Amino acid sequence: MDQDPVSGQWHLDPRWDGRRYTAAGIMTPAESQPAIVSVDLASQPSAWPHGALWPAELQEPASFTRKGRINNWDHDPEFLEGDFFD
Repeated sequence: MDQDPVSGQWHLDPRWDGRRYTAAGIMTPAESQPAIVSVDLASQPSAWPHGALWPAELQEPASFTRKGRINNWDHDPEFLEGDFFD
């Protein structure tokens, strides 16, 4: 667990270790539960910029391996299997 220096909130910080992590999605300011959803800006213009994951190509769960975030871009297979962060 890591503590956010700005908010002081504790959160899980999964780092790449080759294991799969379960993921429910992302939290947006308007939601109380995490979700991964595809958003159509034409019908939901208020989703930009904080109501979904952008770019839209990243709104598909298959875009992520769920094996933790990449810490070492020089380590194979971490840089191939890990998910980017921030």
